[in-house]
Amino acid sequence: MYRVTNNVFRDNSGTAIKITEQGREPYLTIDVLRNFFENNRERETNNDQAVISVNNGLSSTVIRGNVLPNNAMTGVLVDVRQQRQGDVTVIDNTLRWNSRSTTLMVHGSRYRQDETPVLIKNNVFSGNDATVSGSVLVLDVLGRVENNTFVNNSARHMVEWNGNYYVNEQVLVNNFIYDNVPLQPGLKYTMVVSGRDAQLHGNVF
Repeated sequence: MYRVTNNVFRDNSGTAIKITEQGREPYLTIDVLRNFFENNRERETNNDQAVISVNNGLSSTVIRGNVLPNNAMTGVLVDVRQQRQGDVTVIDNTLRWNSRSTTLMVHGSRYRQDETPVLIKNNVFSGNDATVSGSVLVLDVLGRVENNTFVNNSARHMVEWNGNYYVNEQVLVNNFIYDNVPLQPGLKYTMVVSGRDAQLHGNVF
């Protein structure tokens, strides 16, 4: 197991933690745990940087218990397009007052039949401003979004989820989504979900 634990990352330019796992050590667990990230900024605009950036191959990656306030860039970016094994869990994190970009983004492939679902659970998204070009949570993968709180955010949409063409595992359950401001011109949607069998249960709007 590799751990990045109990650190403070403040006033940096560019990505604070970048994990690129190339599959040399299968069944490895990478744990980003109880870190504090504040006032970090993009080095350049529109370059896919994030405070926490993960490119997953064969490992299991857990991002949990972190606090990310006042960052002017994407908070968490997870890329599973090269993933062949393992899984990704983003749990018990607090993302507040972040700006300029999508708050949490998970990149996947909509055409893979062996993609591993991602779990987004028990996170708090509060006071973030993703602007009209971004959303608070963007997913292009299979997965489960459960027991998260979205409050006082502004973005194109709060949740933007594009499912997989082949596999049905797209569940959004028991989330609290309240007092947010959708910025998309024209019809304003809090949530946009597309997929073969998207399931929404027990959410509070």
